[in-house]
Amino acid sequence: MSVFNKDGKFLRDYEWHNSGFAIDKNNNLHLIDYIEKMGHFHKTYSSEGNLLSSEFIGIGDHTNPRLWTVNNDNIYMSFIPPGGFRGIIKLYEIGKNAKIKRYQDIIPATNMNRYIDIYEDKVYTAVANFATAPKGNYTIKASDGWSNYEYPVPFASSLQITKEPLVKIPDDIANDGLLGLRTAKERVVIANKSGNYITCNLKTGETFKGFKKANAELIDFDLVLDQMIYLDSKGVLGGRVLSFWPKKKFDACRIEVCDEGLILSGGQKAYFLSKDSKDFKPIEIEGFTFAQPIPRGFVWTLEVRENGLWGADLNDCYGQQMGQVYTFNKDYNPVSIEVGPEGIEGELVVSDYENGVRKLMFIGNNGRMFWKIDAPEKICPRDVGFDHNSNLIFIEKIDDEIWLTRWKMTVPEG
Repeated sequence: MSVFNKDGKFLRDYEWHNSGFAIDKNNNLHLIDYIEKMGHFHKTYSSEGNLLSSEFIGIGDHTNPRLWTVNNDNIYMSFIPPGGFRGIIKLYEIGKNAKIKRYQDIIPATNMNRYIDIYEDKVYTAVANFATAPKGNYTIKASDGWSNYEYPVPFASSLQITKEPLVKIPDDIANDGLLGLRTAKERVVIANKSGNYITCNLKTGETFKGFKKANAELIDFDLVLDQMIYLDSKGVLGGRVLSFWPKKKFDACRIEVCDEGLILSGGQKAYFLSKDSKDFKPIEIEGFTFAQPIPRGFVWTLEVRENGLWGADLNDCYGQQMGQVYTFNKDYNPVSIEVGPEGIEGELVVSDYENGVRKLMFIGNNGRMFWKIDAPEKICPRDVGFDHNSNLIFIEKIDDEIWLTRWKMTVPEG
């Protein structure tokens, strides 16, 4: 897909799979990517061509994806359902966190490229008989026949959880592109896309506000020695950046600090930036679609194995696989996967949506899943972490306010 300016000058191009596209009210471009065996990804690019987000939709058993339009936080996509084409396609309304909200069965118009449009709550489709043209009529049919998408009843966790509200997040941070939280011992930093942040000391209860000046909006951040390092909407690093790291744009939307340097991911490739000045060139890594570094130079990744099952692997920072650690069961069919943060002893934390309900899993490097719980609805990209006492902390909504909360869990005996 090629992009030109108003004078006809070529600007950039994107890899495109003939799967539709849409432009939102902020001039961001929305595309659908596909990774073999995993499924479909919804990717958003700024008007300058920089990657802003990459969200895993999944549903790899559906074929012929087509993105028709984007409206507020919803995207509208059609697929040929599993089993092949039988005269209809499925049109899905997909909301935040890749949750399918509603659907309609659509009879597609043959020999026509654009036969669907959505305005307000109605779907407009073209009806025409190409074979008999010019005889007959071309008509536009309006339909509001949405059906709610029903997920199977989810599994309930047996863990006992005590929830404790800690700090109310100020409205000017919570309501202006909240990015989430990062932790450093007893301190928690909560930031938004404008660079405004609040630091909370969980030992003393003290909080103070700050501002990180940047040349563009922030899309992700992390902490180095209690100082912020960030990736902005132009793909440029800022904040606590080593002087020998290249000053270039990266095709990435996630940033992870590790004891060996920095990992950037979310694009077609991942990048490892070493803290060693001798390795000043970024290392490009294939296959780090979901990557979470842990101490001693290891990186957790998720992949779909040759047998079709999802698995969690340990790799080094250069992309070499050290071992396959955990294999999910055959019924595992997630959407909106995110990995991280790292566990207290380097365990893998996986957040996803299963059957319309958000789950949080904790997997050890011994190949065991320690627990799996229902987590709060996701309201920002990085909403989970661990405090200095190894308790879970979340950013969640309580009575229309955004709070930092602590979850203490008790595992039943046996």
